[in-house]
Amino acid sequence: MNATASQNCNLTADDMRELLRLDHLAPGRFSAVLLEDLALLLAQGANPGAVVEEIEHLERPKSVPTRTKPSAPLRFPLLGLHHKHYQLTTADSLLINLRAEAKAHKPELTQTIYDGLRAAEKSDFETVADVAGKIAGALVSDAYNRRRADSRLTGEWIVYVTHEQQNFYICLAVHGDDAHTRAKVDRVVGDEWPFLRALVA
Repeated sequence: MNATASQNCNLTADDMRELLRLDHLAPGRFSAVLLEDLALLLAQGANPGAVVEEIEHLERPKSVPTRTKPSAPLRFPLLGLHHKHYQLTTADSLLINLRAEAKAHKPELTQTIYDGLRAAEKSDFETVADVAGKIAGALVSDAYNRRRADSRLTGEWIVYVTHEQQNFYICLAVHGDDAHTRAKVDRVVGDEWPFLRALVA
């Protein structure tokens, strides 16, 4: 367990395994690094249950729904690995999704702003704050809810590898931090699961 997580919540890897009932889900297929990452999430006030829900979906896709993107293989320098998005309700995750939606739907969002401003010009009763609130609501809530309804929420990743038709869950990762993720993977395949080394080279 890393020092930050253990100082903030005093939970061991075994505590996290028991707390989240991981041995019932995928016995022996959660790395110590992943358990450290989950403890750190908890110590930071985030809900590690969001990660567990996505792992449940990977283990039983027909019985457990997901609101995030489908799992996909990773590219160099993480070849051989897969990732599954999980969604935390944090400002960072919200911002990632709103940026993606704005990029994908710029004309529609521009039209929403324009329509809101035109409606305000015609109203004698709405203040600037009222109009701004309506536009912000449309831009933020509608965009986020559209991504959620379409199972397109993105965010942080669960990194795993498939071996003999079973998923081995290695660590949590974020976009743009491939070097740190690679170091975690190397630690797991070096210390815990050397039989996976050839799959993730």
